[in-house]
Amino acid sequence: MWGLLKGLINNIPAVIVIIFAVVMLGVVALTRLPVDLFPNIEFPVIAVAVDYPGATPEQVEESIARILEGQFQTINGVKNVTTRCFQGRAFFIIEFGYGSDIDAKANDVREKIDFVNRFLPDGTDKPIIFKFDPNVLPIMSISVSGIDDLSALRQIVEDNISKYIYQVEGVANVTIDGGYQKKVFVELDRKKLEAFRVSSADVLRVLASENQEFSAGYVVENYKKINVKFDSKYKSIDDIKNVVIANRGGYNVKVGDVANVVFKNDVENAPIVKVNGKSGVIISINKKSDFSTVTVSEAIKKKLEE
Repeated sequence: MWGLLKGLINNIPAVIVIIFAVVMLGVVALTRLPVDLFPNIEFPVIAVAVDYPGATPEQVEESIARILEGQFQTINGVKNVTTRCFQGRAFFIIEFGYGSDIDAKANDVREKIDFVNRFLPDGTDKPIIFKFDPNVLPIMSISVSGIDDLSALRQIVEDNISKYIYQVEGVANVTIDGGYQKKVFVELDRKKLEAFRVSSADVLRVLASENQEFSAGYVVENYKKINVKFDSKYKSIDDIKNVVIANRGGYNVKVGDVANVVFKNDVENAPIVKVNGKSGVIISINKKSDFSTVTVSEAIKKKLEE
């Protein structure tokens, strides 16, 4: 041991080089260390789910969401209340400041529910209260509002925001809630169905069977293999209107003969999203498991600023 120490003392330049190398290795290791460790604290978020079987999102909002949302916002220490109304369900995310006693806050939430429970409609299931696990939460949520036309707002989010977020390395999934999605509606006319002697089941069966895309194998030409695919998916409203349902007396009965086919907002089944009482659209972003939360979040912010 003394010989080793004596050798080091007599070779100061070598000692300096070794110390410098150790320091540099430490710096490199520190810069590459993923910053994704949560301290051992409870995550200050409580979720509440209330089922109202058979109700539309509008009925859920009117009969449940407005009542409970106002109560939750009066709880001391609440930072944010996010409400989502779906077919037959209202879902609330209540965020508190860090350091809050989450058990005490859960009791506060329960008291608020008990206080207004008598005002909830008959048939409403008992509200379920639970704490959130930070590992299953999105790493980032972005709320977008400011346009009264919720269909246009959602389209802007889909076309100009979400597709750019997907380009960020480490992003696993992007979910959009709120706004109206446009869908094709086939509105059947019962009198016309009876007149042409076809049923709604006939229309459904034909529409489902015609809207197909499938592989038909391949052919070999000049020593080259060419894949063959049949694509009969509907490309327009007219494609749907012209689908033949049946033949009656030599006349091909088409969908357009017995139904009104329109492309419009799906208002009835659209989830209603509100952030602190204001209608809008929420983008929820989940990361891949092997990426750092901080790295992905910063990359998303940088991408959106471009």
